[in-house]
Amino acid sequence: MSYSGFVPVPPGSEPLAGPPPLPPIPDQWAPQPGFEPVAPDEGTVMITPVAAPVEPEYDPELDGATVVVDRTPPTRWFLMLAEGIEVELPAADVVVGRNPTGSPEQPGVRVPDTGKTISKTHARLRRVDENWFVTDLNSTNGVLFFAPDGQEALLPAGVETLIQGDFILGTVRASLESRVGEPAVRAWAAQ
Repeated sequence: MSYSGFVPVPPGSEPLAGPPPLPPIPDQWAPQPGFEPVAPDEGTVMITPVAAPVEPEYDPELDGATVVVDRTPPTRWFLMLAEGIEVELPAADVVVGRNPTGSPEQPGVRVPDTGKTISKTHARLRRVDENWFVTDLNSTNGVLFFAPDGQEALLPAGVETLIQGDFILGTVRASLESRVGEPAVRAWAAQ
């Protein structure tokens, strides 16, 4: 007797090997401890429990808040001399004079004075927010302010005073001016 698609095994020979074994069940599909399969009722959908997701390893690069970048253009400050000379103030706390002694925290800023009425280390200029203060550092010719009535008033040495308008170092009239600098990030032209 023969069936279509079926080949009989000749007598005395071994039957052909069966299909290969199935691969092992991945762990995520393996029954969880304590799980007892129950025969479903007709029409019931069987849901196989899945292992809990594995937490990724900790990466310090992904941790923490995003750093906010200040893109506002920097404000630059200048000491404006009556002769039209501008002297940039590189920090919020500087020592000014003809040849001042400064430090990394308080840089020295040279102020040109052909008449040599400004002392080598004449005064300290310090900015707090948008306000500047001046302190005479025992200079020879002092720091003068203009009183509301227009008269000159000599600043006592060592006294920090708010600058409001023009002031005089030795005989050099000066004022302070701020300017907004170049933006920190420039737009790139399309190629």
